[in-house]
Amino acid sequence: MSVVSRILSRFCLAIALSSVAPAVALASCANFQDFTSEGLAGYELATVQTGLRAALETDAANLRDGRLGAVTRRALTELCQRIPRAGDGSDITQTLDLASDYGVLSGLVPEWRSIVLESDRLNQLTTSNSVSQIALRLAAGPRMAAGALTDAVAPADCTALGTAAATGTPAVQTALDLLAGPDLGYALIDICEAFPILGTGKDFLSSMARLGQMDLQLPDAIDDLSSDGFGAWLALSPGDRLPRLMGSGPPPYPRPARCPQRTARQISLPFPRKTSMR
Repeated sequence: MSVVSRILSRFCLAIALSSVAPAVALASCANFQDFTSEGLAGYELATVQTGLRAALETDAANLRDGRLGAVTRRALTELCQRIPRAGDGSDITQTLDLASDYGVLSGLVPEWRSIVLESDRLNQLTTSNSVSQIALRLAAGPRMAAGALTDAVAPADCTALGTAAATGTPAVQTALDLLAGPDLGYALIDICEAFPILGTGKDFLSSMARLGQMDLQLPDAIDDLSSDGFGAWLALSPGDRLPRLMGSGPPPYPRPARCPQRTARQISLPFPRKTSMR
């Protein structure tokens, strides 16, 4: 099997998409037809429906009605199948999380699907991903992705975040340790100010947690996201790969048992690796 990505498969980053297998092969979606409104506890249905419209590129009226009807259930099933979720876990919960991410992003940048495909951003991916950090920013959650697609500025409260050690979160500390350096700076405030985001300093830390979780689950994920080779590879099929990248956040629960503990150096990569600084 030819490995073309380890980052674009939802929620189990060590499982790679095959260049020959259809995306649905990695998903085993539950029967959403039996899903009831009780399962929406903790989610805003309006945000979920907004995300479904954006992800599936449809303007169906029944995805605007605020009801968990047949159309919404079918749309959730289609999203679950279209963007793979490998491994164990709840198809429903993870698909709702994915739709919510797209919904939040759509609320911040309604035309994100077209903006991300504009020539200047594709040029950044192709020629200077390691400098612009565009792929990493797109993968870091909807608020940082929105910052990458707009003229956002750094959070005004970066100076109030304290030190990296004060965050108390291993995932945040992991991301900050890997990003620190002469280009972005070494202090938490330096890195915060280097990453424009549509949000606050707290939202910046949430984005760092998302990146750190990726790297903890799949060593060298941050290096790959920051590499010129990965950016160029994304730009080869941006209409498919970039929306997947923007929905590739890791789960807040342990790695599924069927996700092998493999490092990037143990599998074949389709792009040159960035030299790790660790």
